[in-house]
Amino acid sequence: MRNMKFILSVNFVCLLFLIIPSCNPEDQVTNSESYPALKIKTNQPPTIVAFESTADTVSICGTLDFTCHAQDPDSDLLYYEWASFKITNESSEDDYDVFYNLNRGEFIRGGEAAIWQPGKLDGKYLIICNVHDKAGYEVDTSKTVNVTLVGCLSAMTEYLTYTITDNLPNSNLLFNPYNRLWFNVRNYKYEQIILEGDAQIEPHVENKIDDKWELYYRATGFSMEEGPPEMIFGEVFKSIWMVPSKPGQYRLFILFNTGHYWEPLTDTLYSNEFEVIE
Repeated sequence: MRNMKFILSVNFVCLLFLIIPSCNPEDQVTNSESYPALKIKTNQPPTIVAFESTADTVSICGTLDFTCHAQDPDSDLLYYEWASFKITNESSEDDYDVFYNLNRGEFIRGGEAAIWQPGKLDGKYLIICNVHDKAGYEVDTSKTVNVTLVGCLSAMTEYLTYTITDNLPNSNLLFNPYNRLWFNVRNYKYEQIILEGDAQIEPHVENKIDDKWELYYRATGFSMEEGPPEMIFGEVFKSIWMVPSKPGQYRLFILFNTGHYWEPLTDTLYSNEFEVIE
């Protein structure tokens, strides 16, 4: 029995020697090594630090310069987008009443420094600068500006919306009261304009298709017999034309050939945009 205990003790000691070498210090370090936490760098949105215009008021025949300066915490390349909308004169910063489709004006240059050409209606406009980075983060800011008729010749339609009237009796006649497109020309540019000869004022019609203007109808030999022989400063010259016969967005462009005291002059006037509906 004593021999048996001795043999068991020897075997136990040998087993310890077999186990202990496998738990060397290097293995302990390897097994207990802690890897550093994975660091993820997140992209941050840009911020607009300055938004300015050269003036708060612009004439309908002029342009207005805007500067929208933004910074990005990640030094990303920034992209600038501009938009403008005609708003009602009663609109406020808390409540904008927007004409989304008509008379928005256009930006003839974009980027950080933009140039805006007003829509052909006087009143208030909302200008928006939107900035976004490569990650898609974006920020925008806005301001309102006023558009006036000061210093300009302008052509205005009486209404912004007209209805196709082909289904009315005698609707093909120019002077049908249901099919008249009333417009006027205002002179805030010259002290006096002398109208001479025939076809002094020729209203042509353009149609907006895919955001581009295309000729819809060109008047030929259109004589304004009812027109005054002269237009003094500020006077409104009124006339009528036919409503286009299909739905869409339109504007008039008017060739204005006149004499002005000592020299002839020629102006091409673009009216406000108007909409024809069924």
